[in-house]
Amino acid sequence: MFRRQTFLSMLVLGMVCAFAGDSPAAPEPGASAKQANQATGAKAMRDRLSKPVTLELGIQPNTPLREALEFISGRDDITILVDT
Repeated sequence: MFRRQTFLSMLVLGMVCAFAGDSPAAPEPGASAKQANQATGAKAMRDRLSKPVTLELGIQPNTPLREALEFISGRDDITILVDT
């Protein structure tokens, strides 16, 4: 019984060590500056996306979706990707 429990414990420990990966406790150099830049960029994007959009002339009827998205993307300098 004891041997079986020891074997299973060692097996689990070995699997944990094998699949654990890098430790998040030791960040790479410059990581805080990179995270700060990403946070600033994300906040700026949220601010831009939260503003209401008004189109003075609107979008003409029967305009293909691709052209409408390209117009909005170019006008507001936002990349729009459609996942089909």
